[in-house]
Parts: sequence; C-alpha cells; structure tokens
Amino acid sequence: MVDKRSHISWFARSDGADGPDFSNDSGTANISELRVPSIICLAGHPRDDTLPAVNFIRKVSHSRTIMALAPDQWLISDAGKSADELLAEVQSHYARHTVVCADHSDAWNILRLSGAAAAKCLSRLCPVDLHPLVFGKDQLIQTNMAGIYILCTRTAGQDQSFDLYMSNSYSRSFYEILRDAVQLG
Repeated sequence: MVDKRSHISWFARSDGADGPDFSNDSGTANISELRVPSIICLAGHPRDDTLPAVNFIRKVSHSRTIMALAPDQWLISDAGKSADELLAEVQSHYARHTVVCADHSDAWNILRLSGAAAAKCLSRLCPVDLHPLVFGKDQLIQTNMAGIYILCTRTAGQDQSFDLYMSNSYSRSFYEILRDAVQLG
C-alpha cells in the first residue's frame, strides 16, 4: 500500500505554514491528518443486505469501512489494499448486479479531531448534536461546515474523536477553519 498523505501536508510545506498536526494551548483538542486509504464509490442496486443503511457506517474489518451516502451510493475505504486491488475486488463481488464502481482515493482528505474539547470545537462549525447518545459510533453525518461538504464519523471506540472527510480541493481551507475553532477551545 502506498503511503499517501493529503494535500494539506503539501500545502503546509509549500507555503511555509505550520503543518497539519495541531493542538490548542490546553491540549484539549487536537487535529491530525490521516493517511488517505483507498476509497471506492459503489453506486447502483447491488441487493446486498450487508451494506449499511443511509447515514450509517459498517466496519467490515480492521482496515475496511463502508459508508452509506444515499440509498444507492456507498464509499468503501480500505487502508490495507491499493485502489486498483480494492476496485477489482468490488467489481468482481458485484459483477452480477447493476452497479458502477469508481476510484475516489485522490478525491478525499481526512482529518481527525480528538480530545476532551473535540465535540465543543466541532459544534462551532456543525449544526448537528454530537453527543454520543445521539451521534453514535456507527453513524455518518453528511453536513455543511463553514460552507464545505463534510462526512463526519465518530472514530471507532473513541467518544471524543471524529474523522472528517472532505474534498481534496477544500482540504486546506477546511483545515484552517478547523484550526481556528480548536484555537478558540
């Protein structure tokens, strides 16, 4: 598997700005950049009961997660396979179904917001109730944060950590907005 970092790191190095890993002064909220896994979009009518319902995720293995974006659209991410391997596997698995598969690995970046104040910082940008009883570990939020479309999941096994998926083209802008929210605490 190729070690891919998002364009946020590249921008940080190219313009001399601080790198993407960031904590507020109290250490109660931290931003870290995650390696972008292979991400395949699956769309169509696969008639597969193992796929999650809309706005839910399903952890298939240690490295694979499926996120349901719409009634007939899923993102399948796998940190253990190359995009070509994952695409071939998904195409083979759904060969008898009416589906379309496409590699979206280079379209996304992922930031992790963690720490005791993570939900408070994120609530400055997100109109959704982030309490663990409302937004649980197997759920997906698709929302607009500061004008940017974001997919948000609660990091597996961590109530105080959120994984934020954003379009590559908005990643630097969103990182700076999130960093400002974390600085406010």
